[in-house]
Amino acid sequence: MFSIYGMAVADEAVKMSGIDLESIDKHKFGVVFGSGIGGLTTIEEQGRRLVEKGINKIAPLFIPMAISNIAIRFGARGTCIDVVTACASSTNCIGEAFRNIKHGYSDYIIAGGSEASICELGIGGFAALKALSTSTDPDRASIPFDKERGGFVMGEGAGAVFMESLESAQARGAK
Repeated sequence: MFSIYGMAVADEAVKMSGIDLESIDKHKFGVVFGSGIGGLTTIEEQGRRLVEKGINKIAPLFIPMAISNIAIRFGARGTCIDVVTACASSTNCIGEAFRNIKHGYSDYIIAGGSEASICELGIGGFAALKALSTSTDPDRASIPFDKERGGFVMGEGAGAVFMESLESAQARGAK
């Protein structure tokens, strides 16, 4: 599921940028995308399928669905990095994309991340880690910077930006 979220927001980022991907050098076009934990829902589903139905019933696209694979969708042949740094993954992706463009390794990069780990394995794992909020008050459940914080609330989603140098964006009249 997280890969579906990632593809959707990457598509939106490209559309919103107004770039014509057919007119750019794909060797200077990259993707820096990440996830805190990756395709946990897919891993859980396919693990169940393995146990219940056998090895020959694992989905053929199991591995691509379990890893961040946005670059293939867009034909990006430049810097393509998958960042996994827990809750900071997407922010790290944007920083890495910025550095790549600043230093001339890439001209264009889709940067961002996605997460979809609300499943038995994800909830169970974070509960065992004692990382989830146990508050019964919705107004006090997610208070990350409060001295009385007591864990986090799981969520799913994705975000992406299309990045390029200011000069490039100005030259093509980007909004």
